[in-house]
Amino acid sequence: MAGDWIKMRTNLDSDVRVIELASMLGLPELHVVGCLWKLWAWADMHTHDGNAIRVTGVTLDRFTGVDGFAEALRKVGWLEGRDNALSFPRFAEHNGQTAKNRAETKQRVAKHRNAKAVTDVTGNTLPEKRREERDTTTRGISIVRPSIEEVASYCRERGNHVDPQAWLDHYSANGWRVGRNPMKDWKAAVRQWERNDLGRSKPAAQGKPVTFAQQRQQNVLDLIAKLEAQDAQSGTQLLEATR
Repeated sequence: MAGDWIKMRTNLDSDVRVIELASMLGLPELHVVGCLWKLWAWADMHTHDGNAIRVTGVTLDRFTGVDGFAEALRKVGWLEGRDNALSFPRFAEHNGQTAKNRAETKQRVAKHRNAKAVTDVTGNTLPEKRREERDTTTRGISIVRPSIEEVASYCRERGNHVDPQAWLDHYSANGWRVGRNPMKDWKAAVRQWERNDLGRSKPAAQGKPVTFAQQRQQNVLDLIAKLEAQDAQSGTQLLEATR
């Protein structure tokens, strides 16, 4: 006994072979679908894969209650073989025990994959959570990663001597963590460097050479100033053009 369900298409009544069967037998399409359901369900229960059916065409006609049903099935390609060795072509692809085993395996695999994408009862992301989500959040805390321009502009605004590139390189390398905790506020991290005098790049004293870090910081600040000046000039030109 193969099981208690069979697979049938929802649009089977509009299949051209069903329409052809209905025309040959003088029956409504839904009547033909009902006969097919009864016949295929019987084959699913009493055969393993719809092959080597030990009955005759007359038996199938009597079983469906329609004379000539078996012969009509042959004409549309839904029945093959000789009496006492009949078969339904491609039956095992959709029904029978083999097809049901495949369907059950597919369902178990899908259920297992879905379980990997959920979070546990504490709200923490499971280890199997998608990589991109692990990269952007840590235990539900969103990590905002500033650009070098934003860091340089903030340092310039505060007038500190933190090297924006050194600051960015440091936190990019350690996974955007402050100590053991994920960074919640990058501006607060900049202020912490400012207080601890980390990444310090003070202007060179008169007569002393400028270090690489000092020059790099100055280059970034000059770029920010240039961009701000260009934005201001563009706004002035636009205002004059609209007058």
